[in-house]
Amino acid sequence: TVYLAMHTKINRLVAIKELYPQFSRDVGIRERFRNEAALLASLKHPYIVALHDYIETPEGLYLIMEYVEGVTLDNYLQNISGPIPEEKAKDIFLK
Repeated sequence: TVYLAMHTKINRLVAIKELYPQFSRDVGIRERFRNEAALLASLKHPYIVALHDYIETPEGLYLIMEYVEGVTLDNYLQNISGPIPEEKAKDIFLK
């Protein structure tokens, strides 16, 4: 689940990605989520959202990420562009 929130300490809108509670009890899934946080923290690119923080509690796991205003990829594909041709997708991902 992803939430829009205000990070009160830095006065900035952020996206909070929460691992579903039923998954956060699984050791393997927790490790994959932790790896996702480490990978995201290592990436610096204008087209990749920045990771501000990673929070791990017994109750859940959370990524605090840069908020980017716009439509979701799912919404864009379903309502605006339709499927992206393979060659165009390759061009987008290689930028």
